[in-house]
Amino acid sequence: MNRLARTLGGLFDRLDQNYVLYIVVVLLAMFSLGQLTSPFIAHDDFDWLLSGFDQGFETPFSKALSEGRWGNVIWAKFSHFLSIKAAFGLYLVAFSAMCVGLSRALHRSAGVLGAVLIFLSPMTAETMQWPVTQVTGVAVTLIGILAMMRVQSDGHRRLVMAIGVVAGFLFYPSFGPLFLLVYAVQSAGSKRSVILGAVVYVMSFVAAVLLVFSLNYVFHGTFSIKPATWRQATPLLQGGSLIGNVERYLTWYALVKELWPALLAGSVGYAACLFLRIRLRQCLSALLLAGLLWGIDASLSIVSGLSLPLRSTVWLWLLVCIPVIFLVYERRTFILGLVLCLPLAYTGATGWISAYSGTRHVYPAMEQIGLEIARVQGANAGKFDDVILFGDVHANPTTGWVHSNRALRNYLFKDFGLYTMPCDEDLCAKIQSDVDQRGEVPQWLIVDRHLVWVLSAQNTSTY
Repeated sequence: MNRLARTLGGLFDRLDQNYVLYIVVVLLAMFSLGQLTSPFIAHDDFDWLLSGFDQGFETPFSKALSEGRWGNVIWAKFSHFLSIKAAFGLYLVAFSAMCVGLSRALHRSAGVLGAVLIFLSPMTAETMQWPVTQVTGVAVTLIGILAMMRVQSDGHRRLVMAIGVVAGFLFYPSFGPLFLLVYAVQSAGSKRSVILGAVVYVMSFVAAVLLVFSLNYVFHGTFSIKPATWRQATPLLQGGSLIGNVERYLTWYALVKELWPALLAGSVGYAACLFLRIRLRQCLSALLLAGLLWGIDASLSIVSGLSLPLRSTVWLWLLVCIPVIFLVYERRTFILGLVLCLPLAYTGATGWISAYSGTRHVYPAMEQIGLEIARVQGANAGKFDDVILFGDVHANPTTGWVHSNRALRNYLFKDFGLYTMPCDEDLCAKIQSDVDQRGEVPQWLIVDRHLVWVLSAQNTSTY
């Protein structure tokens, strides 16, 4: 048995340090989801891919007021030069590297398996749909983690964490808690190191909030972050109900419940580490500081009256991965660690498949629409003055995952240079009358010198 274990361990070590295998796994996974060939991005990510287009959702400058991401205002000066595929490719490379960095930061012997476990986070399966705006936060996190790995003392680790939290808040605040968990694993794990780590993290978080508030005051005249109206925030100090806000926060637990296989595996992993005294202090530090993160998230959600989406708590997945990675790379618990990897892999893969289950054919379908419109434009040159989208993009099953007609218009302008518009009330009525009189829904029409592309028989969405 010991000989078999040593043989398996040696084989695992060779595979685990072969990062070509990691690249192959990532590329195959993205190809199977359709993200490698036709990457799906969220509707409002186009605001960073298009410069000066007048049919966006919210400008980077206004996003700074509603979300505090001032760093992305600067990024928007350059990001519009990227294509959709280039933006996703840049994010994929940066995120894959960040997962490797996090894995090595948790355990110096960690390799491909540790990186894959972190990569599988169901939280980031969703956030990857915003590659243009997320890549900056990933880059800041990667740089911070690499810096934390190079320093030797807890004091220097706290300094790196403080800088990383403040800088990251300007791009994507949800990555900041990862620094605290990495600090917990890398620190001495003493009572003093845990307390100082918690104090520095809280102070850094407060400093980041004050910095954003100050920038919003200077440029927007408001010393706060004003959530977008569609979020329907009910701030506790501005008339919100405590009970209502608590109920809103509790919806997060319904989302977390879906991760139960991974949560169970993580719990067993922590129990095994504590019982076998495998990096005991680091495990206890991670659990204690995770409690701080949980308290901060709960407090902010209840006070602000905003629901807490699962993607905002990516730290929870890293917390689950920590003991499993410890067990895998501890020779005497190697087999147990591998067994506990299975629920994590299952939960992560399920989350990714769910996030992209309907998106694989979206961009090919929109590309076909763009090609057809361009063809019809060429064949009818001089017969129309503009191009109108009529109908509802959701009526077509292949494009049903597109957020709205506006998202389609953004895509057509980005990839084809096609400027399309919704119809006004009078024109919509004329188009609707023409469509109703026909036996079947036409693909396109020319009405009063407007080239009309018909998405569905009824104009149920002009957004």
